Amino acid sequence: MAKLIIYCDYCKKPLEQTSSLKLNETEFLVSYKCGHSYIEHKEPKFDVHSIDLHSLDGRHLPRPYQYDGIQFIVDSGFNCIVADKQRLGKTPQSLCGLRIAIERFLNGRPCICIVGGANLWQWIGEHQHWVTDNPAGIYPIIGSKSFIPPGFQTYIISRDTFSKGDVAKRLAALNPGLCIVDEAHNFKNTSSQRSQALVDFLKSLDQQEYEDTEVHGVRTQVLKTKVNCGKILLTGTPILNRADEYFIPLNLVAPKVFPSLDHFRKLWCVKDDKGKWSRINPYRLERFKEAIAPYYLRREWEDVYKEVPKQNRMFTMITVEDETLKQLYNATLDKMDKEIAAGKKSWMEQQDNFMELRKIAGLAKAKFIMNLVEVGLDDDPRTKYAIGLHHYVVGDLIKHNLAQYGVVKIDGGDSNEKKFEIMNSFREAPERIITMNMTAVKEGMDFLYLENVIICERGWSSAMEEQFECRFVNPDPQLMADRGFPNKITNYEYIVAKGTIDEFFWYDMVEQKRQIFGETVSKNWSIDDPDTFAQLLERTTSNRL
Repeated sequence: MAKLIIYCDYCKKPLEQTSSLKLNETEFLVSYKCGHSYIEHKEPKFDVHSIDLHSLDGRHLPRPYQYDGIQFIVDSGFNCIVADKQRLGKTPQSLCGLRIAIERFLNGRPCICIVGGANLWQWIGEHQHWVTDNPAGIYPIIGSKSFIPPGFQTYIISRDTFSKGDVAKRLAALNPGLCIVDEAHNFKNTSSQRSQALVDFLKSLDQQEYEDTEVHGVRTQVLKTKVNCGKILLTGTPILNRADEYFIPLNLVAPKVFPSLDHFRKLWCVKDDKGKWSRINPYRLERFKEAIAPYYLRREWEDVYKEVPKQNRMFTMITVEDETLKQLYNATLDKMDKEIAAGKKSWMEQQDNFMELRKIAGLAKAKFIMNLVEVGLDDDPRTKYAIGLHHYVVGDLIKHNLAQYGVVKIDGGDSNEKKFEIMNSFREAPERIITMNMTAVKEGMDFLYLENVIICERGWSSAMEEQFECRFVNPDPQLMADRGFPNKITNYEYIVAKGTIDEFFWYDMVEQKRQIFGETVSKNWSIDDPDTFAQLLERTTSNRL
């Protein structure tokens, strides 16, 4: 079974913490079930407000609640789980923590970031935004046989690549001082190769030595040296919803407090009606919260609403991983090359090809979106999602794979009466997902009761996308209050497939016309201007997946 175990230097039994007595600001007398005690040191408090955490371009600072999260990471000794609700910014909090660690605590030791394969380049962009834009700042490891050069501050790798071959062993040889694990709930299976690889990796980096001493006449041991790897685990899934699946993350950050799965289940959990240890024992809930408090941080949206904009527009860059979809995308580009050579260079002549590229990009993003939605739905039983798209095949794929949550759809073939019927009934319906053809949701329709909107396939203009966004919010605060949504926050998450027309056309063209946070993004492509459209054609067809 995958788990970390720390043994007593006296009796060689696994250490299981029973109490901790504060001696002074940096020393604690910790007692264990085996009967032995140790004095353990903690770093002095460090105020994160004393360091400049502006983004590298100088335009952004963490939000106040994110500063609290960064402080928690530092106070934990870079040994914690950050489990804030989705979209509250766990990534920038962890990266600002990394920035502090690099400047103050790591002493040249590197950091390892283990993330989802689709999110790897998004993480690189965030790292370059919050940590450093130095060329030796971050190195992506692509493939289990890739060369891993020394000398970088951060190495980033996908979960799947990390668990293959001798990759983890080669990373351990770099003597990392910090490991950031995104979507840590993916390591819930204690018997999986992925979980075992992570535990073995971190175990190889944890070494402790003690020396004999006396405290008030009692013979004990003092922790003399501690060479270990800090752990920042990120997840949007709260412990209370999936109790025993949290054993591995808790064991990794606090192996002396949570030494075994069997112990965790018997001490803290109760079985549900299916016989699974999925719930924390309600009679021990407050004690459990106290036990995890030094290692676990969770904030809900309502905890930070006053600091979040009323409309929160986000962009997530993912990597296309499906080889079949890559081939289809590249085949469409080959077709475009031939047509361009034959003189077909206008928008009208290439429109069908662009629509095909958009469809393939939508299919490529569907898997990521389904995982994102599934975590959100499991996180909060009250949550519902709207997914904006254009092609039936993308909607059908999502509906098939998320059928257990219930999926309804609105598309161009529906009558106005049916659309309004769906609009009025979905709020109280048992179904939790609605897919919407973005051009089929017309003026007069509103879904003000929905807070989470994912845009899978982009529109042809910013105006069309903003019209779609307006179906979920009204600029009149009095109207919102009258309708029962006075403090509503609407989250729009645009998923962008790296290296596709998502990036070249929509992210460059659409976002240029719509200024986000006062910034202008890249070149101003236009389908109406022959010169800029020619540039768009050239860039699109020159980038194979």
